This record gives sequence, structure tokens and C-alpha cells, in this order.
Amino acid sequence: MKSLIDSIKKTFSDKRLWLCIPLGMAFALCFNQLISLLGLLDIFPAYKQNVRNQMFAVPLMTGIILYGLITPIFEEVLFRWILFGRLKLYMATAAAALGSSFIFGVYHGNIIQFIYAFIFGIILCFAYSRFNSVIASIIVHGAANVFVYVTASVGWFSFLGSVHAKIVSVIVGGALGFVILRMLYLSMPKDRDNYKKWIFPQ
Repeated sequence: MKSLIDSIKKTFSDKRLWLCIPLGMAFALCFNQLISLLGLLDIFPAYKQNVRNQMFAVPLMTGIILYGLITPIFEEVLFRWILFGRLKLYMATAAAALGSSFIFGVYHGNIIQFIYAFIFGIILCFAYSRFNSVIASIIVHGAANVFVYVTASVGWFSFLGSVHAKIVSVIVGGALGFVILRMLYLSMPKDRDNYKKWIFPQ
């Protein structure tokens, strides 16, 4: 129990942990708007008709708690801490990230969420590895979910539905996300063996 508390304290002592919030929001904005721009929602209408309607059927505060806290904790413990963490014991970290993210995408049960979850899963694996803690990926995941849920539920953000806003969102969200990823990557411990694990099995 003491080792767990010490690990949590160490994670929160890293000031860069809070970059996980804008990281999740930036890529959530970019990926969701890109999916919409590409017309995938029209190609696969089942997502709009079924999943999306169910997601936004709950009150705003209930949705924030459900999608911003409960779901991220459950999914990050299962897919990053257990699955990704276990796969890393048998294969290179990059392969483990791709494998666990693929399963994460399949778990969502539809093509739209598969695409989104697969790509986002790789980012979550990076956050988990960068801080060596599932807390980091929970924060990224929770920030992304809350951002998407609030912007889709609150009328103030209706301007994001225009084509110009979608294009700007993809560019700005993607650029900001990659800048934060780079900052986190460059601040990783400069341990040659740590980088080798991403390519070669341990």
C-alpha cells in the first residue's frame, strides 16, 4: 500500500503531468473534427443513430462524471495498465501499444469509434509510458471525453459545426497536440535502454 501511495505522489509531483489535460483536449478536437470532415459519419450512419444518441441521452453533469471519470478509470486500468503493461513483457513497447490500441478500438464495437480509439489509444500508451503511471493516461482520456461531451452538449460550441471551424480545429488541435507530445517526449529520461524497449522486446 505504501509503494502505491509513493508511486501516486511521484506521478503528481511531476509538473508536466498537467500537460495531459490540453493533450487530451487537443487531439480529441482534432480527431473528431477530422472524422466529421472526411464524411465518415455519413458513410457509417449507425454511429449517429445508435451510439451517439445513447451517449448524449444523460444529463450534462451525469455525462461529465460518467465519461470524464468512471469510463476513463475503467478503460485505462483495463487497456493500458493491465493489457498494455502485460504485452510490454513479451514484445517491443511500440508493438504492445499498437496491439493494445487495436483491441481498444475493437472493444468500442463500431467503425467510427474503432478509428478514433485506435489512434487515441496509441497516444494514451505514450502518456502511460512517459509518466510510468496509469494516472497520466486517465487524465488524458478524461480530458478528451469531457471536452467532446461538453462541446457537443452545450449550444455555445455550435460554431464548431461549420466547415471552416472544422478545418481550423484539425490544424490547431493537431499542432497543439504534437507540440505537447514533443515537449513530453523531450523531457523523458535520456536512457538509451528505455528507447530501445520501444523497438526491441525486453
